[in-house]
Amino acid sequence: MTHRLSKPVSTLFLMSTILAATTSASLAAGMACEPFEVVSDGSKRNVEFIDVANDGPGVGDYRVGARQLLDAEGNPVGETHWILHLMNSVTGGAPQTSIKWIFLFEDGQIHSTAIGGGTKTAGETGHPSLSGFHGPIDGGTGAFKGASGALNGVIEGQTITFTFDLACD
Repeated sequence: MTHRLSKPVSTLFLMSTILAATTSASLAAGMACEPFEVVSDGSKRNVEFIDVANDGPGVGDYRVGARQLLDAEGNPVGETHWILHLMNSVTGGAPQTSIKWIFLFEDGQIHSTAIGGGTKTAGETGHPSLSGFHGPIDGGTGAFKGASGALNGVIEGQTITFTFDLACD
């Protein structure tokens, strides 16, 4: 007996695999495991919506995407890939989401998973769905092996400022 992935699940798997495999040749080298900040201005981003039940935007749907990361001088230093999962809708409030961030730099990766509110449903891909976020750093590789700490995101229009308050093993 063979098991076949549903179309939404296979699409999500394919998108996350493609996003994780597409790294930039201009990633920054020499980064250290210490607090730092990067910015994404939204000009180099890709977002896809995955409608799990084929019923339009709603609970269970996903947004997956990637954004280029820049240093304070505007130089490319890496990229981030994410999977945002709409968990529930709150009457009169923002939808609740879980989001998995993977930050790719030449010297390693940083991972973060957080729960938060959004400003719209998962199906809308025109601008960031979160108004800002704060979550734990739950691991890393390379120069960021054993990373822990906090990730803060401030969103203004299409621009996201990512602040990493981290330490490593």
